[in-house]
Amino acid sequence: MHCATSMSAVPTLREHGFDTNPYIRWLKATESPLFQGGGYWWRPYHGALLPANPNPTPVHILARDAQNVLRASGCFLLRHFTRTFKAPTEFWYVACQEYDFERLSSNTRSKVRRARKQCAVRRVSLEWLIAEGYPCYAAAHTRYERSPALRRASFEANERKCIGGPFECWGVFVDEKLVGYARCAVGPNYAATLVLKFHPDYLRLYSAYALFDALLSQYVSHERKLVNNGFRSLAHDTNMQQFLEQFSFQKVYCDLRIVYSPVAGLGIRGLSPFRKLTCQLRSFARIQNLLDQEQIQRSFSAPPATL
Repeated sequence: MHCATSMSAVPTLREHGFDTNPYIRWLKATESPLFQGGGYWWRPYHGALLPANPNPTPVHILARDAQNVLRASGCFLLRHFTRTFKAPTEFWYVACQEYDFERLSSNTRSKVRRARKQCAVRRVSLEWLIAEGYPCYAAAHTRYERSPALRRASFEANERKCIGGPFECWGVFVDEKLVGYARCAVGPNYAATLVLKFHPDYLRLYSAYALFDALLSQYVSHERKLVNNGFRSLAHDTNMQQFLEQFSFQKVYCDLRIVYSPVAGLGIRGLSPFRKLTCQLRSFARIQNLLDQEQIQRSFSAPPATL
């Protein structure tokens, strides 16, 4: 059981993005696949439905509404969270709401100072990133065994879709060479770091420290916005969120709720007893991720009403 909980206030429809969220307005304007269910907008992602709002917010949806939107979308599961917790849980997102350089550890301050001397950080346009960003993008993906780089044409097409959207891009430069960049979705009270890429040959110059110092100084210190870096990754190991804790990012613990389509629900329940076996088989990596999510959902005291 999880105790010392803090139930977040349930947002109104307007607060949840029907009229005010610029990211959702952009998705709708670009005719991206988007589905409405239970008073929320949902976007498909690898066969799953996720809240379209890039700013993590509790979602409360009835089982019948979830099943309706699953049928409409053709997806096999819908994932969301309903509350945050004071005590640690197995699921979380990371966010920074206060940034003060002087309150960082002495070690982190030293690295940021070195980064400022060796790297320059400035905003760049999406058009510029499309034209000049591919070498950095491709170099960054040499570190990702399970995520090879797209071809240049595909990279450019993906970024071109974002022109006109609520995005701000930042580049890290060493001697005018792009060695890292970020694309953030920016709303009235938040900034979400949707894309982060770093050229591995320049990490020793603390390029990541330079970028996050600039992002947090602008969005958190100056604009008083919450910056988030998304939810815990279950698909692959990453040290990014651990790195961000140096910059006053904190884990916001929350629950995990999953609604399955009828067929997917039967499959997950049937495979759950064999979770330890599938964990040993690399060819079952996608199934293992689903079973891990289900295990996390079952860790919460309230029984999932959606299975």
